[in-house]
Amino acid sequence: MKNTKKIFSISATLFLVFTLVTMGLLSSGIAFPGFHGNGSDQMCHANPGKAYVNDSIALTLDGIADEDLWDYGTNLKSRMTVPVASIPYGSVHEFITIIFAQNSTHLFTYIEWSDPTIEASTLNSDGFSFCWNINVETFDATYFSGMTQPEEGEMVDSYTWKADASEDGSQLPASDTAETQAITGSVVDKMYDDGGWSTDDTNEIEVAAIHGNISSHGQTNWGIEVVRPLASGDTQDLQMLESKVYEFTFAIYNGSSGIDHWVSVVNAVYIVGTEGIEDPAPDPDPAPIIPGFQALYIIVPIAIVAMAVLLKRKVKI
Repeated sequence: MKNTKKIFSISATLFLVFTLVTMGLLSSGIAFPGFHGNGSDQMCHANPGKAYVNDSIALTLDGIADEDLWDYGTNLKSRMTVPVASIPYGSVHEFITIIFAQNSTHLFTYIEWSDPTIEASTLNSDGFSFCWNINVETFDATYFSGMTQPEEGEMVDSYTWKADASEDGSQLPASDTAETQAITGSVVDKMYDDGGWSTDDTNEIEVAAIHGNISSHGQTNWGIEVVRPLASGDTQDLQMLESKVYEFTFAIYNGSSGIDHWVSVVNAVYIVGTEGIEDPAPDPDPAPIIPGFQALYIIVPIAIVAMAVLLKRKVKI
């Protein structure tokens, strides 16, 4: 009887710890490296982000996150921590802070990550890329194989910002960690389909960037603000008309170009589309981290009860 109580107590304690840890992960908004979407209901993270909605947003596009829409208390649900990893090895290189906000016409994004130096030349530069799923049924991305190849008629909306090199094309000097400076850059708007990459003639993406000691932890970081239309009318752009969860992947470049970058797996954010800015945005239903994960909440308690019953009856397992 004493052994039964002891084992039951240990089992119950383990289950309680398991439950508390899992609830913390589900509510954290952290994207989990190694898990990826399958184009249906399985996200790489437990809970999609949710863009902060305010139709009176006033933003000074300068890369400095000093507006209320970026405030931690204002946009807790819109703040995502996204791990990026190298291709093809898959080791996590950096955790990126991404915050989303919107009004009835535009999506605003703040991005921040740690980088002690500025690197920019005609060939290799610091920068970032977004890839938004337009209509790829099995949109996916992994550290090992890159992004899903679209089928005929499927498209991905992508834009990349890179820091500009000096006028003679040489490498920019490393920044002074005590100095925060505005960095100019260039945006390329592209579309990816079954025929490969093509450059979009209409580019309505606006970006402002700073680099320096902007972190509360004393780190030297990139701080970047991005503004894009919810609906540009261009068929090669993602049109955010509906209020729903939109899938995206994100990448950073560290003095690099082409495939030499660190990429996330599939993430998602709930955006109130242009058709429903007056409607309150519901909290998206969290998706399980891995298939069958929620079943553990049934299996573990049953196993605990079965163990206690068997021990009470002195049945050998």
